[in-house]
Amino acid sequence: MNCAHKNYLKKNVSLRYVDMNAIPTDLANKYDFCWSACALEHLGSIANGLRFIEKSLDTLVSGGVCIHTTELNYLQEKNTIDNEGTVLFRKQDFIKLAQQLTAQGHQVAPLNFDIGSGFLDQFIDIPPYQEVQDAHLKLLVGDFATTSFGIIVKKYS
Repeated sequence: MNCAHKNYLKKNVSLRYVDMNAIPTDLANKYDFCWSACALEHLGSIANGLRFIEKSLDTLVSGGVCIHTTELNYLQEKNTIDNEGTVLFRKQDFIKLAQQLTAQGHQVAPLNFDIGSGFLDQFIDIPPYQEVQDAHLKLLVGDFATTSFGIIVKKYS
């Protein structure tokens, strides 16, 4: 990395650890972008994870974008894991959140629940999980088949 890139990063990028269940108010309306990767499922409950997505918008300026990825329980709509160290979101959780955020005036990218139809899409890794990362698209967590899911929201206010 050349010196110009280092200076740009130093000036424009920062790192701060915060409690995702209690985002500090001094972060409000400061950022163009907010991203979390595979963290929502570790906030203690489905409600906490969904609340974080909504509250993460408070950190953004108008027009800012947040992207969040998590685990999706893609075979069952009723039963799931909630109120544990790792929770599993369902399609209905994200549909309801998207409707709520849209009603608040935000733009939610179309939700894509396509789980794929390729050869590796048919494989669900079971504990102890395989070392072969190429085949690790879906996991069995408890009794539930999961895959990665992402939601993208643009803040308008």
